[in-house]
Amino acid sequence: MDDDPLIFESAEQFAQTLFLMFVIDDEPKIIRSLDLSASPTFDQKNYERQRFVYLVAIIALALTDRARKDNQFVAVLSHLRRMVRVEMQNRWHDDDETADDAIEEAVQDCAQLILSSPETSRGLSFTWPKGWLERSGVQETNPIRLFKMSYGWRQQYLTLLQVVQRARLTDRC
Repeated sequence: MDDDPLIFESAEQFAQTLFLMFVIDDEPKIIRSLDLSASPTFDQKNYERQRFVYLVAIIALALTDRARKDNQFVAVLSHLRRMVRVEMQNRWHDDDETADDAIEEAVQDCAQLILSSPETSRGLSFTWPKGWLERSGVQETNPIRLFKMSYGWRQQYLTLLQVVQRARLTDRC
């Protein structure tokens, strides 16, 4: 049943599950419909870092609301933060402050796309992904591709939000 709770023994186990499922497993899948390497100014390293940061940001966005309602989920954020810092140090040699700043900036940017009303912010479906791609050196103007990209990020968030809402932690942290 899709509404059944997802039981985790600890905040750390839930953080690890989210990190593995929604960051590590989803990294190669999130924007696979675009051939970004065709752009002469495409920066692969920057793109990979940005994709990672935004996948983490979406988890943080979904967890933050849950943590406000249930203090157990504050520990999930803490464990996630530790894992993200280690991964960013290993991959891009980011220190803790640089990693934290990148995630926080991405959370704010994701919130703009995800939490804005489509009725009042119609242009975001095009301007947001355009700006996101430009930070990796890609100039995309095709509105269908831009819309599909913004739709993909929104779907990623909605899927994550369902998992976070169904999660139950058996330990008392």
